[in-house]
Amino acid sequence: MDRREIVWIVLFLIAGALGLMAFLRYYDEAFPIASLDFKLSREEAAEKAQEFLESAGYDIEGYQSAQIFAQDYGEQVFLERTLGLEEANRLAREWVSVWAWSIRWFKSLQKEELQVNLDPGGRVVAFVHRVLETSEGANLAEEEALPIAEAFLTDVQGFSLDDYDLIERSSVERKARTDHTFTYRKKGFVVGDDGHYRLRAIVKGDQVGYFAEYVKVPETFTRDYKEIRSRANLLGQVFSIFWLVLAVGMVVVLIVKYRD
Repeated sequence: MDRREIVWIVLFLIAGALGLMAFLRYYDEAFPIASLDFKLSREEAAEKAQEFLESAGYDIEGYQSAQIFAQDYGEQVFLERTLGLEEANRLAREWVSVWAWSIRWFKSLQKEELQVNLDPGGRVVAFVHRVLETSEGANLAEEEALPIAEAFLTDVQGFSLDDYDLIERSSVERKARTDHTFTYRKKGFVVGDDGHYRLRAIVKGDQVGYFAEYVKVPETFTRDYKEIRSRANLLGQVFSIFWLVLAVGMVVVLIVKYRD
């Protein structure tokens, strides 16, 4: 090994050390999931989700379960590009629902299933009871269904509806029941031109069969971001050719050096 090769090795070691330092320094900022306050383990999240269902009167005996930790990538990107990385990470860690444990209960060959999402702090941020469109239920008027949705949001989820405006309501008549959807927008919270934080509850028959809190991403942002991703994917495909050529070149150089 001559002097020039030793110099190159030292330079590569220094570059590697600098890269490691940068990785450790900025990891939490670039990937806020690493700094989330997980108050529940995987097993504790499943237990709390089950307790939520049992308190609501659901019997999950005989159901299979599956669990993942997931994120809403669209909401995350919107917050980061609009508010900046630091502020978006702060909101996600404190109260905005972006990451969540998602636990679902199901039976093979059966449409009906239950799903509960909990944020890293253990708060229920989504609930879904999937049933057939033909499943029987009550045919309530919208004025009768609204108190059911509001009671769920206040008594079960602990929201103060004084902090929210009811902005959308709709009804769908199923074959044997009527479903009512109510959407609320948080007052005083606007991201970008038209990004809001919302609550949505669906009363299926006479019971809440769906609840979620989420960031409403404006359609203009979604369209613009899709165009950016499309161009980025095209560039990635083009440069993958150069990466392939570089990899082949590296293998050739390694073989030559090995023979030397």
